[in-house]
Amino acid sequence: VLLAGPGLSQRGTVRRLVGRLLEAAPESLHGAVADGDALNALAATPGWHERVRVPVVLTPHPGEMARLCDASVADVQANRLRTALDYADASGQVTVLKGAHTVVASPDGRAAVSPYANPLLAVAGTGDVLAGAIAGLLAQGAAPFEAAACGVFAHAMAAETLAEGFGDRGLLASELLPELPRTLRVIVHGRPARALATAPLGGLGDLASLAGLAGGLPPR
Repeated sequence: VLLAGPGLSQRGTVRRLVGRLLEAAPESLHGAVADGDALNALAATPGWHERVRVPVVLTPHPGEMARLCDASVADVQANRLRTALDYADASGQVTVLKGAHTVVASPDGRAAVSPYANPLLAVAGTGDVLAGAIAGLLAQGAAPFEAAACGVFAHAMAAETLAEGFGDRGLLASELLPELPRTLRVIVHGRPARALATAPLGGLGDLASLAGLAGGLPPR
């Protein structure tokens, strides 16, 4: 699995690197995730999606989505579901439009909407954690849409758990990351991790079913 974007800049060399990485990725690669400045590089590379051979999960915030679509942020926010679905269709790639009630859209018309709108996730770096979570699920064999939907749900649920102690401000992205394994255990087993101290770790189960937890919507 390839994850590109977090920590990069928008220098011309970075733009060329991102394009070449995705174009050179072999078909044997299970998938890729493009986040942060990788998305800005793709926005500056017309027709990029026609030259990649692997599935790419895109994780833009509204500003990055606006650049990808050559639209305004206001237009993106005015119809988040339609914007994500249209770009997924146009690019042929799963698109995760971040923000309050994050939208996960698939090129085949499926969509899932997160039930959560947590201000803790507006902190810098939490999007990098989400990109890593999705890449990790891809690496375990999940299909792109299921990996994205499950990653979005677990990421937001972890923030909801932390909000019980933090309130709605003061979280660091580094404090969100260790909550993810505990959240996944709760999702899979239905009870807090403390009750599982002596229980064997299970798999992630049916990720297609977990994707439905994120608020599955019928196809267009």
